[in-house]
Amino acid sequence: MKTIEERKIILGTEIIKLQKEGWLVNDRTDTTCQFTKDMGPNGCLGVILCLLFLLPGILYFIFAKNTKTLFISINENGECDKKIQGEKEKYVVDNTRYDYIDKNGKIKKDYHPDVAKKYNWTRI
Repeated sequence: MKTIEERKIILGTEIIKLQKEGWLVNDRTDTTCQFTKDMGPNGCLGVILCLLFLLPGILYFIFAKNTKTLFISINENGECDKKIQGEKEKYVVDNTRYDYIDKNGKIKKDYHPDVAKKYNWTRI
């Protein structure tokens, strides 16, 4: 279980990543955020319209807008749920680090649990 403060930090990290990718923040709460991104017109459709009907193709490129909306939320376990126009992607955003002991008895400081699992280290 993550506290609200930890969930705010995880959400803040996700917001920064998404803003670097061109997403704009529309609304934000402590554990959720809504983004939009202008994707522009569909190039294939525009080319087909230009080949078949020149004027509609040109008008399509001028006036068509394709905006995506992204919703993210951080649940109690620190998992980030992303939803983009009907798609659902779920993954864990966990920046937790621990100290471990490897098989030879050497202490490994500040490693993510996935790394320890890969090398079969024991948590201290």
